[in-house]
Amino acid sequence: VRNSGGGHYNHAFFWEELAPHDKAKNTKPSADLEAMINKSFGSFDEMKAKFETQAAPGAVFGSGWVWLAVNTAGDELKIVGTPNQ
Repeated sequence: VRNSGGGHYNHAFFWEELAPHDKAKNTKPSADLEAMINKSFGSFDEMKAKFETQAAPGAVFGSGWVWLAVNTAGDELKIVGTPNQ
């Protein structure tokens, strides 16, 4: 149940967060999120490159996920992977 439940939750969250391409291409992060991205990674493009590297085929085991998360202090973003849902 834990594995299937986790997979369902991750997929449901993923699909709810997607936007149509024509809308997504014109969407930008809020000023606060953009500032945190720049502080944590240097730029939005650098964050995307690091995310894509961590999510590349073979970089995530099984049916794992890669997440953009905020640290416990709330002042820095991290890219983290979780294996097998």
